[in-house]
Amino acid sequence: MTPDQKILSVISGQDVTSQSQLERLLAARGIHLTQSTLSRRLKALSIEKQQGAYRVVNQSGESLPSASIITAPPNLLILRTSAGFAAALAYVVDQQISKDLIAGTVAGEDTVMIAIASPHLFQRAVKEIKTLLKLRD
Repeated sequence: MTPDQKILSVISGQDVTSQSQLERLLAARGIHLTQSTLSRRLKALSIEKQQGAYRVVNQSGESLPSASIITAPPNLLILRTSAGFAAALAYVVDQQISKDLIAGTVAGEDTVMIAIASPHLFQRAVKEIKTLLKLRD
């Protein structure tokens, strides 16, 4: 995962309220950036502080939806996102969702395929992934 992908992963996985907090979270994942470099990367990635936490924003300043979800029962979910975000979303899902629920993820440029561990866990997995990624129904 590139430093930019890790930044996106951290930002999409939790509320980050300061650059120093983001620096610490990245350092824990093996990415060491100076404050000035981090500030430049945030600008390049269109990440701004909104409502007290860092978010990816579009040119009008509105928060971008992190993804849309497509269900493919009995055991597949597809996440569609903006180009370059798929690996970060897959990483967040892999790290935060129980291995009892998901068998694994495969990420492309703008799409993530999530294999649910068992068909009877499908609805629970959908709910947890929507909650994690702050997706609306």
